[in-house]
Amino acid sequence: MRLRSRYRHRVLLVLLIIVGVLRLPNANAASCKTEAQMTAAERGALSSAAHAIVGDVQSGDVQALQANTIPAVAANFGGIAASAASLKPQVQHAAITVSNLYWMDASSDPIGAPRTDFYCGNPIVVLHFTNLPPAKYALAILHATGVPQPQQISLVLSETSENHWMLAGFFSGPMMEAGHNGLWYWAKAREYAQRKMDLTAWFYYQAAAQLLDPAPFLASPNLQKLQHEADEIRPDNLPGMKPTMLNVQGSQFEIMAIQPTTTLGGLDLEVHYVPDTAQLAQLRDPATSRKQVIDVMAALLALHPGLREAFRGIWLRADRGNVSVFALDLPMNQIPAGTQPPTNPSPVAMTQKTTPLNTFDPTKPEAQPSLDVDRDPVLSPDVEPKTSVAAASTASTSQAGEIQKGKGGIYTLRENVNEVVLNCTVVDEKKRLVRDLNRNDFRVWEDGFPQTIDSFQFQDLPVSMGILVDNSGSMRDKRAAVDAAALDLVKASNPEDEAFVVNFSDKAYLDQGFTSNISALERGLSHFDTRDTTALYDAVVASADELAKQGKQPKQVLLIITDGADNASRLSLEQAARRVQRLGGPVVYSIGLLFGDDKAESRQARTDLETLSQDTGGIAYFPESLQDVDEVAEEVARDIRNQYTIGYHSTKQSSLGGFRTVRVEAKAPGHGNLIVRTSRGYYPKEAQRTQAVQTAQAAP
Repeated sequence: MRLRSRYRHRVLLVLLIIVGVLRLPNANAASCKTEAQMTAAERGALSSAAHAIVGDVQSGDVQALQANTIPAVAANFGGIAASAASLKPQVQHAAITVSNLYWMDASSDPIGAPRTDFYCGNPIVVLHFTNLPPAKYALAILHATGVPQPQQISLVLSETSENHWMLAGFFSGPMMEAGHNGLWYWAKAREYAQRKMDLTAWFYYQAAAQLLDPAPFLASPNLQKLQHEADEIRPDNLPGMKPTMLNVQGSQFEIMAIQPTTTLGGLDLEVHYVPDTAQLAQLRDPATSRKQVIDVMAALLALHPGLREAFRGIWLRADRGNVSVFALDLPMNQIPAGTQPPTNPSPVAMTQKTTPLNTFDPTKPEAQPSLDVDRDPVLSPDVEPKTSVAAASTASTSQAGEIQKGKGGIYTLRENVNEVVLNCTVVDEKKRLVRDLNRNDFRVWEDGFPQTIDSFQFQDLPVSMGILVDNSGSMRDKRAAVDAAALDLVKASNPEDEAFVVNFSDKAYLDQGFTSNISALERGLSHFDTRDTTALYDAVVASADELAKQGKQPKQVLLIITDGADNASRLSLEQAARRVQRLGGPVVYSIGLLFGDDKAESRQARTDLETLSQDTGGIAYFPESLQDVDEVAEEVARDIRNQYTIGYHSTKQSSLGGFRTVRVEAKAPGHGNLIVRTSRGYYPKEAQRTQAVQTAQAAP
């Protein structure tokens, strides 16, 4: 088992609006139906085709399998034939069940489209393909269980005539390694993370992802949850892009890679290092070679003692170029203790209660699940809580608009469907922050009618923040200064803030999920993969959706850093701004590095950033040089930490739809004219929910 690196599994942020909230005239006509949305005939045809193809694999009938494959793939069938042949002994006597079905229509896509994205069902599953020819496709995910080596098989099918499906792609992977399935590795990873054994937890999270992820082109809520948990504990000194230096009895060893492997039967650690000239000479001497590699093993375990209980042994390899000059495998009980004694888990961590776990044993035959209900194709160890209707409708004793600090230090804002919460920044005529106002100094109007302020706070509340950085080629020489400024902003913010990092060019990639770890954010910012186009609007909407879904804090912010105008989004500026407003929320701050030669592009970019920021109560900054970026970032941090939070209950019924304009004024003796920055308006939540229900009911 070789585990995928994090960067092979970057999270492609999705535009959830594509699946029903807005109709996009410029979007490709790619659509998706899940098993629950299909007719019985459609489900039956897909299930039968999938069972027939896997049946050919079970029987070893490669000729029949090739005959049931579309010509373009059958012409180069060697890879699939080899996979099917190696899979046959493992699944020959397995029980085959269909876990998930997705019907995908890309028949109206333009020929040569570089990408096609399908947004499927609820929970939303994203299927991302590149260079997909126009046609109708399906994805069938199957489980082969009830055997010692259960497998997960994913088939991409192509519809050659009505309800007649042929094979177009084949993916398979084990559901168990070293006697355990992905759910077990995920649960153990959480246990190790709780015990502060971060390196051990990281490897177990990677094992869980490898076993649970059914296909490399799929993203789902459970998979994103797993990746987020892994990123939270990812060790800073993990070898990857650069080696890790390990001190072994005063000598420095260059560790190039550490990864789990099951090549030798159990779950081992495979460690690669590059010996220097003196170390290489020792490896050529039989008297000193074994001692050197055992000393390296002992030093690694001294640094990470938790590895002893999590792995059977270490397979250590000394490499020169592409050749291993020395290799040794030892079980843990034969590796001597290093100089650092193992640390015992804290009593609190050992006695802490765990959440109920979802148990699934793929060595036992799985019953065919109902295909009338959508489910996440990636299993999770969490059991969904069952909440009774009576319990869910119990009124809270907290007053609406009251901000409370709850379990885990998370601030919650008690509200009902009519409540409107505004984050307000107040400055004087010299643009200095004003921090000494009270409730009576403010007035609020909605659609021209005065409103009564029910709650009022001036407090440095923690925020959930999305940091969006332009990854286009023109940013190459600016990224070092930009990344440093973004990190300085986080450092100057509330210690309880959480942030994620999105790098965007033609697509928006979530390169670091929500975290308060500065090192993790630095790693996310360091990912620079240039493209020639900039899809700013799409990135803003995708990030706002991520913030609304995953952010823990009621106060939410997006920070955009770019040096050019949008030229690749599916959405327009108006659609992006409307979507952010419908989410109820994030305040958008923008930093435009518009000191290039293209004046027309700079004017468009300036207009775009000012619109996105001013509509939400934020502000757009346009520094004159890179040297000014850090100062701007500090100003943004001050602005975020010095805001008034005002809550009121609208005099209009929430069932009345439409956009509602909001205006806030502040007047206080001795301050002169005051300027209040806040959101320009909102869509009522009840109307949004009604619209969502109507959209869902109207969907085919």
